[in-house]
Amino acid sequence: MDKKNGTKKKWNHDKINAFLKFSTGKVNNKPSSGGTQQYLALFLQLLQNNQFKQKLTKCSPHSRSSLVLECLLNSELTTNEYLLLGQSLHKNPFYSDQLGQLIQNLFEKKISDSKVVEFLRTIWFDKDVIHELPTTWSLYLKQWPDYLEYHVLEVLQSIDSSQMDNIWSQDNNHFLIKMCCKQASFFQSASYVLNGMLLHTGCNRILFHVIQQFISSVREYCVQNNMDMVELYPRSVQSIVLCCTLSLYSNVKQFAHNISTDWKFILSSHWPKLESILLHNN
Repeated sequence: MDKKNGTKKKWNHDKINAFLKFSTGKVNNKPSSGGTQQYLALFLQLLQNNQFKQKLTKCSPHSRSSLVLECLLNSELTTNEYLLLGQSLHKNPFYSDQLGQLIQNLFEKKISDSKVVEFLRTIWFDKDVIHELPTTWSLYLKQWPDYLEYHVLEVLQSIDSSQMDNIWSQDNNHFLIKMCCKQASFFQSASYVLNGMLLHTGCNRILFHVIQQFISSVREYCVQNNMDMVELYPRSVQSIVLCCTLSLYSNVKQFAHNISTDWKFILSSHWPKLESILLHNN
């Protein structure tokens, strides 16, 4: 690449800060000028420079660099430019918001491209990254509903009879608990997946135990992070869940009207004492 474009330049913290300060001024003063567009193109090109990329993570992640990245994301980029930007943002925790925005752009504009699909798959199956991108989860589940099933199956395949009680707290599995607690719709989707597997296996005892541990881990995470577990459930069943969390099972029946069959089964797997109330006393 060309020296005058800066791609062979040696970058350090001060040079990158100066570069970003200059670019911020250009973007703020003349956001639609041709010169600004050329400058953004140069910034995108510089992201191919590993030294620049490595130093960038240490420079004002929520100010100047973020502004330049936001401008790039609001520009008309080619597929290759999107992917270059995405690869630069991937694995960089400072820019998870921008990565989430980029993924939304790809779903809206470029989802038919095979290279884009491969990149999106890479992000979804990177457990250290995907749990930080809640704005993208519904897009993934709408486009590829089986992706969540894949993650759940991985958890089941990791079962060790000597560590059954710790399956959801293991590092490779706990990311799903975080995702479920961050977004009610994701928790509900995961509950549907687990319930489907339970019914498919004829209410397998081990799987039933895994679901119990799932709910226990969700409850524990919510307590630790000052979150209300009840709000993860659909509004139509929240009164029942509240009774369960308070061990007021005798009050459940008055709230059990008009609950779908699916949620009767799901609630019974989450709270075993509900089985006789919801499934056997209709």
